Amino acid sequence: MNVLLESTLQQIHASPHMLAMNFAGAGVNALTWLHSIGGSSKTILEACDRYCPKSLIETVGFEPKRFTSKKVSLALANAAYKRAKYLAPKDTPVFGVGATATIATDRKKRGQHRCQVAIKDVLGVSHYGLVLKKGARNRYEEERIVSQIIIRAVTESCGVYAYDHIVLVDGERLEHNFIATPKLVEWQNRDNALLVINKNAKLEIKDKIENIVVLSGSFNPLHNGHKKLKEL
Repeated sequence: MNVLLESTLQQIHASPHMLAMNFAGAGVNALTWLHSIGGSSKTILEACDRYCPKSLIETVGFEPKRFTSKKVSLALANAAYKRAKYLAPKDTPVFGVGATATIATDRKKRGQHRCQVAIKDVLGVSHYGLVLKKGARNRYEEERIVSQIIIRAVTESCGVYAYDHIVLVDGERLEHNFIATPKLVEWQNRDNALLVINKNAKLEIKDKIENIVVLSGSFNPLHNGHKKLKEL
């Protein structure tokens, strides 16, 4: 493991976020890497390999026309997010990871080699898509690329340094987009309003904010010094 990846994984485990993950077709190295660094119990709640079509269909709730699609990755992420909210300790920030891919195997494939990765959290959904150039890599190398994209998505969700050490070949382009929740869009269109995450892990808009001070830090655990700051 290179130094950059190791440092990235350490930052992920140092963040307060926890995740659940559903993956199919590729992405197992991402889970292996996360577990290879001490502290993974602070990050990983659950990870499931939905390799069997029946398992994937049961998880997403429908039979897709294409198993490696944006729609499927979003559904896998949404299912993982629900599990994360159920499994995580109270007031813990969580997100769900969904990944589906079709990569090189022991036979020649007629279709594209591609991957779709999605992240679902309280703010919305992030999606990453990549069509891999066939013949440019073997299965191990394609698996590594998919796993690197998953780690990239996880770093951004944890709010740490984005892992961008993903080497693409000519003609490849990693697509990325974010779909905000309606509440986040509403807040962006308001003036002098504050967006907070309440105790139920839901977004809440506070209007007419005056005389406010924002203190950085997690305040976890909360101690007397923190309480005195509130009284100032």
